[in-house]
Amino acid sequence: MITDKKKSVLVRDVVYMILIWFILLFELFYSLFVVGNYQHVFTSALSIVIVSTPFVLKNKYDIKLPKLLSIFIVLFIFSSLFLGENCNFYEHFWWWDIVLHSGSAVVFGLIGLAILQMIFKAQNIKAAHGIISLFAFTFSVSIGALWEVVEFLIDLSLGYNMQTGSLYDTMTDLIADALGAFIVTFLAFLHWKYRQKNFIGRYIDSIINKYSD
Repeated sequence: MITDKKKSVLVRDVVYMILIWFILLFELFYSLFVVGNYQHVFTSALSIVIVSTPFVLKNKYDIKLPKLLSIFIVLFIFSSLFLGENCNFYEHFWWWDIVLHSGSAVVFGLIGLAILQMIFKAQNIKAAHGIISLFAFTFSVSIGALWEVVEFLIDLSLGYNMQTGSLYDTMTDLIADALGAFIVTFLAFLHWKYRQKNFIGRYIDSIINKYSD
């Protein structure tokens, strides 16, 4: 029998899914019928594939992602591919790319911290908090570097200009990645090592308690 609490959670999940797909389909149809640019249609379709991945993992393999992280993935893809590429936010706002890279580094830092902590908890391994933070930092920066490779390949194969053809843009993105990763991993280190409670550490602790059982 489905309890009122489960019904409430189910309704929220349905509303959440409807909103996400509304945004994604709006992005796709806008690119196809308003912009009329098939390169933009490709990026819109790519965003749908990427955003759908967490739901496929959850339904097929029972791999769950925290809802806040799923929401961020949707917002990041929408802001990067739709607003950034299709609506030219990269050209209109010089800081747009920096904000996206810093924000994505924060999220990947959170993921790295949570993954390693859950592995150590499952194996009953005690590791130095500095080592955990260093791993999460390098994990996040590596994802950022990999994204730069992806941007380069997209520019090369599809004629895009995501990297604006300059070393300055690439290095600025990597520095933004490093700063975002450092902030989140340093706050987590302070939270665990010196018991200086902060929202980053508390959020990671909540992820570990919820998804490591």
